[in-house]
Amino acid sequence: MEIMKGNYKKMEIQKKRMLKVMFTIAVTILCGGVVTQAKEPEYMLLKIEAGKAYEIEGYHKKSENFIATDIEPLPRPRKPKLRGLIEEIDLKEKTITLFGKVIDITSKTEFIDDGTTKSTISDLKEKQLVQVTCRVRKDGSWKATKIKVRDVKKNHKIKGTVTRVAIDGNAPDTIEVSGLIIILNNKTDASDATSNMNKVEKYLFGHLRHNSVYTLGKGYTLNDYFNSVIKYRQNWLDKNEYDLSTIDQTNQDDSEHDLRIELTGILNSSHSAFAQIRLRKRFVLSSEQGLPSRDFEANVTQLYYLWHNIANSGLAVAVGRQDFDEPREWLFDDYMDAVRVFYYGNNNLVFESAYITAINPIKPKFDTWTDIFGQVTWFFQKDNQLSAYYLKR
Repeated sequence: MEIMKGNYKKMEIQKKRMLKVMFTIAVTILCGGVVTQAKEPEYMLLKIEAGKAYEIEGYHKKSENFIATDIEPLPRPRKPKLRGLIEEIDLKEKTITLFGKVIDITSKTEFIDDGTTKSTISDLKEKQLVQVTCRVRKDGSWKATKIKVRDVKKNHKIKGTVTRVAIDGNAPDTIEVSGLIIILNNKTDASDATSNMNKVEKYLFGHLRHNSVYTLGKGYTLNDYFNSVIKYRQNWLDKNEYDLSTIDQTNQDDSEHDLRIELTGILNSSHSAFAQIRLRKRFVLSSEQGLPSRDFEANVTQLYYLWHNIANSGLAVAVGRQDFDEPREWLFDDYMDAVRVFYYGNNNLVFESAYITAINPIKPKFDTWTDIFGQVTWFFQKDNQLSAYYLKR
């Protein structure tokens, strides 16, 4: 009996050890598997140094520093130039604030405006988009030499010579341009704008690949997260067929008016959303059959969410009603409800899978359909691509 109790006790100990080992393995798998070295931030490839000039695109929020979304080296040192929204104006001290940096306006500051009247600091407004060329005094204060107030691009940017570098490769890191602090993180793009990754993201996601609404370059910026655009189209349709039939729809002149309201939301460098409302009316100007004008249409043509480059892996998910535009137009060229998953971490290869439900039947008597779609695309030699797809309808 004593021997059996001893063996039973040993079995219980071994069982507990085995469970402990299995639990440890499970936790390791759930937490990311084998520990690997973290990927070095892309900006480390630039070997940023004080005394060298850089062009930095990004965004700024009050109480925070400038967040760099893109950084590229410039060929030679240069004076600072800032492009962004005026945060504060002090008429008494004659200063404006951009990206948290106070800039003096002097009597020698040149304003580049429409040329009809000469602008002054009193003509500036908070939230106004300007481009300011600056000079840094010996005491570290900034003064504006030129202020451009017309035809200013909407993406926020800093150009200048870096005066201090605090980089150890563990993002976030910081650099300074004469006291203006700039934050570099894992989302900061330091690759060439013509790189394969950027080309693929532009091809797949269009303007939703941007890191900030301030880098969109079009429309009206509502706040730090949303941008709106209104588009109007007018189409004239003229159909003339020289026959004697009144049964078939033949001679007809139409005028179609199309108004589209678009709202883009960029919450951060990975999360975006897009909505589009279409208002449309077609008027029949003349018809051989005496057809009436079409009813007024109001549709939500697009409404979807995009999570792209998840954890810098090249993985992306798009969910909702979206413009499913397959470039050959063999399969799709319509607005459809879909869940789409992309993987483009290989640079040259893009894998896509999708579950699709159509919302506009070809004709009312036809049913809509559901598709399971998969595609792999290989990009090679500039703009060439080779694709293979699978479709189950």
